[in-house]
Amino acid sequence: ATNTWTRVANMNLPRWYPTLTELADGRYVAISGNSTNASTWADTPEVYDPTANTWTLLSKISTSQVHEEEYPFSYLIPNGNVLNIGPSQDVTHELNVGNQTWTPVGGASGVVNGSSIQYLPGKILYTGGASSLDTTQPAQATTAVLDTNAANPQWQQIAPMNYPRIYHTLTMLANGQVLAVGGESTSDQSVVTTGVLPTEIWDPGTEKWSVAAPIAAARNYHSTAVLMPDGRVLVGGGGHYNGLNNPAQDSAQTYSPSYLFNG
Repeated sequence: ATNTWTRVANMNLPRWYPTLTELADGRYVAISGNSTNASTWADTPEVYDPTANTWTLLSKISTSQVHEEEYPFSYLIPNGNVLNIGPSQDVTHELNVGNQTWTPVGGASGVVNGSSIQYLPGKILYTGGASSLDTTQPAQATTAVLDTNAANPQWQQIAPMNYPRIYHTLTMLANGQVLAVGGESTSDQSVVTTGVLPTEIWDPGTEKWSVAAPIAAARNYHSTAVLMPDGRVLVGGGGHYNGLNNPAQDSAQTYSPSYLFNG
């Protein structure tokens, strides 16, 4: 409304690569992240209240199972909890902020360092990845789903993607399907100009992938894709870790799904 920034309260703990998730009541929870150095972790989550402008540590909880080089994935699910996935450890937990509980759920997905999305309330799609980010490893096409609404939620592996990918983005389409964009065939984060150009669409009804139109430029590490209000998808970026002097992908492209041409 005012086009201005306002400085608010600092967190109790410094965090590098945490995940921030909005709760059902409008507060926000910060989970994990490195704190004072690369081997020290902020294992106590904390909640920001925008009305009071305060951060409160959830001192009864330790998230020590999730020590991510980059960041965990978190989703608010229908029961009010926050589902948290540790990509490199392949562990999944539910965080209950009110009761201050941290509970394992789902078992192992079989997907490591992949990309995820909540495609329906409480239902998670998790795909691709590679066994390590520290060394160059081949990408995977593995696909798994988790239904947190079930009485005993368990990760289930389903039909894989058509192309192995890591650093790809999963994006919801307006018709409820999921678009997989970009990624590369190995976990080498220095790769910028080559990658997986064909996109894929996942149908939650059949739980299968179909190949879709290719992108024009590689979209790997630090790329993004987002559904726009007009039903198209904006795809852009792609870069690398610090220390490399080669240029990143500074272009963008739009994708028009087939539902825009149904008459």
